Amino acid sequence: MHFHTLILDGVFAADTDGTMRFDPAPPPTDREVAVLLAAIHRRVLRMLARRGVAIGAAPEESGTEPFAEDASMLAALSAAPRRATGRIAP
Repeated sequence: MHFHTLILDGVFAADTDGTMRFDPAPPPTDREVAVLLAAIHRRVLRMLARRGVAIGAAPEESGTEPFAEDASMLAALSAAPRRATGRIAP
């Protein structure tokens, strides 16, 4: 599943004569990307811990596949775009 999103990488501003100009935002620094990645990493690990998924353990070691129950739902979700090709959403 994915989302199509349009995000501007800057802002529009009015000049003194009333015309609009686009001021691009600077790209993120390596430090900003590292901070964001660390936050995402922490949150994903917390979410997996809440769901009881052992980090680093192979499924054959635990005897169960943690996402086996979701497999049919994931298969249905991945097939949905193929079924919807050429159709317009209501």
